[in-house]
Amino acid sequence: MSKHTPGPWHRSTFRGGYGCIRTDDDVTVATFGTGNRADADLIAAAPDMLEALKAVAIIRNGWPEVFDRVDAAVAKAEGETP
Repeated sequence: MSKHTPGPWHRSTFRGGYGCIRTDDDVTVATFGTGNRADADLIAAAPDMLEALKAVAIIRNGWPEVFDRVDAAVAKAEGETP
């Protein structure tokens, strides 16, 4: 499995509504067309959400069924099977 491009990621919008998701080092992660701004914001937040889920997974003892879903979401984001 290959690793994803490290975050943070940011959305950049260009003239005409097109744009891309970039890192702080100006590496392009993804591009998007017009009308996809909300999707682009969600994609840009992916590294932050993955790190938050990993942090929450550490305190899993109280709600095992919830944390099974957390594990599955992290695995999916990392291209693995839970």
